[in-house]
Amino acid sequence: TPYGRMAEKMPPQGTLLDLGCGHGLFSLALALGSSRRTVIGLDHDQARIGLARSASAGVGNLSFSSGTLSAPGKPLAESVSGISLIDVMHYFPATEQERLFKEAYSQLAPGGTLIVREVEPSQGLISSWNRLYEKIATSTGFTRSEQKQELHFRTRQEWEAVLGATGFEVSSEPCSAPIFSDILYVCRKPLAEDASP
Repeated sequence: TPYGRMAEKMPPQGTLLDLGCGHGLFSLALALGSSRRTVIGLDHDQARIGLARSASAGVGNLSFSSGTLSAPGKPLAESVSGISLIDVMHYFPATEQERLFKEAYSQLAPGGTLIVREVEPSQGLISSWNRLYEKIATSTGFTRSEQKQELHFRTRQEWEAVLGATGFEVSSEPCSAPIFSDILYVCRKPLAEDASP
């Protein structure tokens, strides 16, 4: 996972939320990438949060909290500069994905950035390997999904459409090692709402 390249897509300052942060590797990349960032990592897996806290000891602009994407364990900042959802949205059904995007949009300050990384399911054998990996990781407990049901993947065009319908300006690019088919979606909230009727 190219954490450094992904972190460069996020604002260099302000409060950033890494939702579904796991062991906190991307949260750490964000915090170390700029001392002007205040980074909050959030995950439902308390064991992983504990490991993330241990690994980031001494990093003053980074904190972790136990909670879920839909129910944070502590109040979050009213308005934030950036939100990341890395390799987590496929655990949620379509209606919940759309609701979470709307929540992210409302929490972002004007001009803020949401980044989302997801598997492209229409890339043949590479995509099949991605999907198999996710199913094995979830069924063995390596990845603990709060949604104990089928995984929900979308194509690149479908993700771009739903993010655009939420109000984001969306660009996308491949974002993984050659054996995987992950796509990074960089979503900007417009600086001003469209005032036209």
